[in-house]
Amino acid sequence: MNIALCDDSPIELEEIRGYLEEYRCRRPFPSLTLFPFEHGEDLLRAAERIPFDLCLLDILMPGLSGIETARMLKSIRPAAAVVFLTSTPDFALDAFQVRAKNYLLKPVQADPLYAALDELLAAPRPFPVELAAEGGASVVVAVDRVLYLECTDHRVFYHLTDGTCIRGRTIRVPFLSAAAPLLESGLFLQPHRSYLINAEHILRLTGQSVILSDGTEIAVSQLRRREFRQQYMDYLSGDRP
Repeated sequence: MNIALCDDSPIELEEIRGYLEEYRCRRPFPSLTLFPFEHGEDLLRAAERIPFDLCLLDILMPGLSGIETARMLKSIRPAAAVVFLTSTPDFALDAFQVRAKNYLLKPVQADPLYAALDELLAAPRPFPVELAAEGGASVVVAVDRVLYLECTDHRVFYHLTDGTCIRGRTIRVPFLSAAAPLLESGLFLQPHRSYLINAEHILRLTGQSVILSDGTEIAVSQLRRREFRQQYMDYLSGDRP
């Protein structure tokens, strides 16, 4: 597990790093590699080459704030979990909007930090799904690699996070029926009758569309706009089936 730690205070950076080192020694199961940074810009440059699983971010930093860093990080490493470290609860709503997994108040104490790490490590890993491809073949991928589905001319196209697209078979059932294996994950939302998108890869909502982590913009139909926004808020809050 690759953990990035970003705090502009060298003293606090070293203190939290010490907590993480102790956590690694006390827990028999995790294999942790720590990457400390004092600036969000440095973390983002490193994220281009290092697959961070978790980023612990101070919010109030010179240059890029922790919130800005987290927002930009999601476009580079959409699956990276974010935990904010801050001296004030005033940014809780901003943290919620960038899908932070936790929000710890400074001075950070060992027990709350360890509890947050335990919760993240206990989270279920993305499960594999079988996609029915053209020609009768099937392709098995991790569900978190599926960015969105598009249904055109009775055929489903599976767009993946690496930029590839799997051309599905011609379907003779409703789109949602064909997509049932993915819908079972609870990750996919429908902004338009012809699309399903992975909520984990939503970067932001606009008035009439949704922007995904790779920059793709998909329109949200007027009839679904209110329901879609509520479903996404429910997803973020964990209030979903």
